[in-house]
Amino acid sequence: MLRDGAEALLRKFLLLVHRTRSLQRMFAPRHSRPGPGEWQPGMSENGAGRFLEVYLDLTNQCNLRCVMCQTPHAPGMPTQQLGWDVYESLAQALFPSTANAVLSCLHEPLMVRGFFDFLKRVEDFGVPQITITTNALFMRPKMCHKIMESGLTDIHVSVDGASAEVYESIRLGAKMSTLLSNLAAFCEIRGEQALPRLQIQAVVMPENYHEIPLFVKNFARFRPRRILFIHKDLKPPEASQRAFVERQLNKALQACIAEGIIFEEYPGLFVSARQVLSAFGATDAEEQPEAGCTDPFRFIRIQPDGDVFFCSGARTPAGNLFRENITEIWNGSRAYRMRHAWQLGRPPPECATCSLPLKGTTRLMQLRRHVDETLAPIVGRVQPLVGQDQPRAH
Repeated sequence: MLRDGAEALLRKFLLLVHRTRSLQRMFAPRHSRPGPGEWQPGMSENGAGRFLEVYLDLTNQCNLRCVMCQTPHAPGMPTQQLGWDVYESLAQALFPSTANAVLSCLHEPLMVRGFFDFLKRVEDFGVPQITITTNALFMRPKMCHKIMESGLTDIHVSVDGASAEVYESIRLGAKMSTLLSNLAAFCEIRGEQALPRLQIQAVVMPENYHEIPLFVKNFARFRPRRILFIHKDLKPPEASQRAFVERQLNKALQACIAEGIIFEEYPGLFVSARQVLSAFGATDAEEQPEAGCTDPFRFIRIQPDGDVFFCSGARTPAGNLFRENITEIWNGSRAYRMRHAWQLGRPPPECATCSLPLKGTTRLMQLRRHVDETLAPIVGRVQPLVGQDQPRAH
């Protein structure tokens, strides 16, 4: 009886100690909270390794006004561009641990003053994958030569329309003739070089459902590595249109197979990565993402106004670079609480409405690399994405 009572008392004591330590960690002073390396699963003990996905919008400017864009571009809106001093501090803090640096998210990177100086700093730190998303309307031959001389590894070109009529009605201010001329110049200048890889991407919406297979037919000549279809707002079509959209996407998949182009539909509402691999005849099963979201541990998005986010779907910033440096924000209370909640298996309430079914951008990149590496032996001209800690080809 005494022994049972002692054991019960010991269990209560150990539980109290556990709860006390959890509270101490949760409310610990900022300087004692874990840093980026300590939070990263699978890193070496000394914190070395490339684990970050860094998304940087250097400017708030764009030359187009796309009908589906949720980013404000009001006439007369003040131009914002991330200053060089702030960027340099980011480079030294982040790029040694960066696996993929994306120098554009919602705006046009080729409008950035001194863009290739910003790009060179990423290359100086040996970041293995450097990506931009662009509308390609500034990619005249002179610009293409600069791109080929830079360390850029991936160019994602947003088109959203396969015909001139649809393209120009969605991407207001654009001309299809300029886009096609610039892509042709880029392909001629790139020649047979593997880098930078080209991705053609389109937001799938009612205005272009009927053109989905036509994207492959009209853009295959530019030798893209991948054609990506992204559902508007990452939501499925109206119920009355779902069967039609599914047929269209499967037609596009078959066209990609015939052309030797990787097909991707995001967020995989009708054609999953497993189905893509199977359609290409790959015997390797789809790599299953690990349980839980890793964006708070591996992802950073920075806006030109200095706002910093550790989640690809976050609406509230974790901090601002004009009030704190990136290290202070990374180790700050908001970021700490988010990571700690995930570690306890209790995601914060804001994650309940997340529309990213792969559990964040880092999971998407993990799966995308797996698909590329699996299909590379099957599709001759498909070059696999440079993975984490792999040297970049030149």
